[in-house]
Amino acid sequence: MTTRILLLLAALCAAFPCFAQSTYTWTGALSGEWGTPGNWSPNGVPGATRNGTDVAAFGPSARTAITVTDTGDGFDFGTLKFLSGAPAYSFALNNAVFDFFIENGVLNQSTTTRPSFTVSSGDCLCIYAGNLANSRITNAGKVLADSSATTAGSAYILNQSGGTVQIEGSDSSNATLVNATGGYVAVGNSHWKFGSLSGGGNVNIGPNAVTVGYLDGDDTISGVMASDNGGSLIKTGAGTLTLSGANTYTGLTIVESGTLQVDGSLLDTGSVDLNGGGVSLHPATLAGSGSVGNVSMQADTFLRAGNANPNTKLTMSTLGCSGTNNNVYLRIGNDSGGATRGTYLHLTWALQAGNCPFLRFWLTSAGEPLVAGEGYLIAIMDSVTDYTTTNLGYAMAVSGYPQARGHFLVASIAGTSVIFFVIDDIGDRIFADGFE
Repeated sequence: MTTRILLLLAALCAAFPCFAQSTYTWTGALSGEWGTPGNWSPNGVPGATRNGTDVAAFGPSARTAITVTDTGDGFDFGTLKFLSGAPAYSFALNNAVFDFFIENGVLNQSTTTRPSFTVSSGDCLCIYAGNLANSRITNAGKVLADSSATTAGSAYILNQSGGTVQIEGSDSSNATLVNATGGYVAVGNSHWKFGSLSGGGNVNIGPNAVTVGYLDGDDTISGVMASDNGGSLIKTGAGTLTLSGANTYTGLTIVESGTLQVDGSLLDTGSVDLNGGGVSLHPATLAGSGSVGNVSMQADTFLRAGNANPNTKLTMSTLGCSGTNNNVYLRIGNDSGGATRGTYLHLTWALQAGNCPFLRFWLTSAGEPLVAGEGYLIAIMDSVTDYTTTNLGYAMAVSGYPQARGHFLVASIAGTSVIFFVIDDIGDRIFADGFE
């Protein structure tokens, strides 16, 4: 019988860790150093034996600034736990080697405070299950969530120059990641979600689908989103995601809701799909003054060409659309010499009725007075279009000109095509004190 029991215990220990779990509660009685046994009750240091099971618990304490000093082997423990009455603790990981391993992640039971971590170059805040809770993390080393069962929780991560963030789990839709210039983010899950992603650092998508925007904010990524083996970007949420870098991922770009503003570039061989149409407060919109590849619009989606500067354009390879309610916002206006001050579309392959049967242009003001008989640039195409005026519609939304009306002019010459909108009649103008 004794032999059979020993064999059973051996089998269990092979499948599960057979270390005893101990809970150490922080007192800070002697100092702010994690590795001092007298700072814990009972006397000892969680993770010092690297058993991966200890619980480090933090409740009320007068000493809330904690330093983690390298012991040679580092600390490997189970859970970093903040009790309901815990103040806002801060942790400084100052070592040149990885030394802080949390097997089951961060658990914060306080509803009023959040822990903060400063990770120095070469060091690592590493978890292997669970999440980072609502931690605030400033990283110049590495933040690693190293399994598909991990997420960033609702953390705020500032990844500084030289820092690396790698989150292997899929759903960090409540987390914020600011990836500063010189920082690096490695996407480690085939369906990677983040609430907010911004900054001038580079992002390696790999072959994965990256969805951002769940927190509905406005974000700008000025670094490069790269992949040499596919990878796709999905924009969701109500806010605007601006891409101002020269991005090189080769997969799809999908806009489910809100605005994707491209002021930099996407590969001209890639595709941008505007999928979020219908009745929506935040319909899928592609905007900007940059360049993209092939654009596909579902019904009730929008293009918004150019930016706030005069004479700016949105460049794309081709444009396809479904239905008859595909919308383009442009600003129209010319200077006194007739040069455009507005915004317009530029297509390297011309509009074709078989791919996009109808476009409606919403015409807004470029800050110049409209002139009867003058033409305003709508689109330039590097090949010949088969569009006629029956493929085009407009809505006049130029401030001060509610009665203005006009017509489209489609012209082709030397293998290229242009579309102008010509004002027939400006109608009565509205000023602050009435009509003219």
